[in-house]
Amino acid sequence: MASPEKRTAAHATPHEDQEFLAALAAAIAASGRGQPAALLHLDVARAGDIETTCGQAAIRALQDLIEAVVHNQIGPAVPACLVGIGEASLLLPDTLPADAVVRAKRIRGALDQGRFSWHGHPFRLGAHVGLVELGPQPEEPQAWLALVRRACQAARDLGGSGIQLVTLSDHAWQDLEREQEWRRHLTEVM
Repeated sequence: MASPEKRTAAHATPHEDQEFLAALAAAIAASGRGQPAALLHLDVARAGDIETTCGQAAIRALQDLIEAVVHNQIGPAVPACLVGIGEASLLLPDTLPADAVVRAKRIRGALDQGRFSWHGHPFRLGAHVGLVELGPQPEEPQAWLALVRRACQAARDLGGSGIQLVTLSDHAWQDLEREQEWRRHLTEVM
């Protein structure tokens, strides 16, 4: 993971982290040769509340906490890219979808059980996690980052601290879209 100095300067947006994008491009290419990989995006619940209530220094501390949780649950060798207020994208090379779900559950569990306190303001944390199994298409890393954020949004739409996995199955995205449409319809009826 990036040092705090690099993270502050280079992780404001995902396209600024060239090291992460290069690792993601290599994993996409390797997936075409049959090497499994997954991309994970987590969004920490209440990060916006922390920023509004406590400011940027608290958000930097929250990002340090996210980095520590990832390091403790997955290890220091995973390329990571913190991409905003309480968000992180992680590349999981040599990882099958079932193993990626196990790792995502460990991260989510650590965040769900954790609390963040800033100058006497306690916040209970939780996380929404999107996972996508990498494949050779599309070839652009930015397209995969958009897909994993979409899966993370689907996890948020499900409510609670959820994990949404999308595999290379032909029907995975259609099933996800159908479920989201059904939930929107239920919300409109209620």
